[in-house]
Amino acid sequence: MGEEEAGDELVDNEFRMAMEGAKPSAVSHGDDIATLLKKMTSAMEAGAWQSTAATTFGAELDGRSQALRTAGHSVGPAFQDRIGEEPEKVKPSDYRAHYFMVRHQMQRSGLTP
Repeated sequence: MGEEEAGDELVDNEFRMAMEGAKPSAVSHGDDIATLLKKMTSAMEAGAWQSTAATTFGAELDGRSQALRTAGHSVGPAFQDRIGEEPEKVKPSDYRAHYFMVRHQMQRSGLTP
């Protein structure tokens, strides 16, 4: 076995693993925010603030809550579609094989949150 064959060994795709790990929290954040907005809407409907402006504000909250729920439900399939585009294994020279290290270095440099 020559060097060429050894270089063809595949390793885990860390980028894919990171997306798989991020998916559950990405899906739940939209629902969490929508739930908070719904609580605010419920308080408005219970008379916490009464005026024409309050009615407009309450309708806006309700609309945004609905939009967030819809977006939240589409995040999961979007993540899954993107994850499905990634191979489970990549060549060791591929950046996706070193994603966690690269991300850590970018964070230390202030390039990502």
